[in-house]
Amino acid sequence: MKINLYVVNNCPSCIRVQSQLSTFVSKRKGISFTVTSINSNNENSVAIVPATYVNEELFAYGDFEDKRLDVFINRLEEAGM
Repeated sequence: MKINLYVVNNCPSCIRVQSQLSTFVSKRKGISFTVTSINSNNENSVAIVPATYVNEELFAYGDFEDKRLDVFINRLEEAGM
């Protein structure tokens, strides 16, 4: 399972979500986490940040609850994604 977070500089919400995801991933096995800054190169056409993708599926824009992410990940795993 791969989580990718898209962020920009000077974004308090981006910093908050990055910290939240770091903690979330540290407590779970089999999940990788990357942060992509889109300040100068927005090749993915992400318009709202922070944007969290799980296995290339949009999960959330902005803040979210860990429980909701657990449900989303479980759903993807059940679907074989």
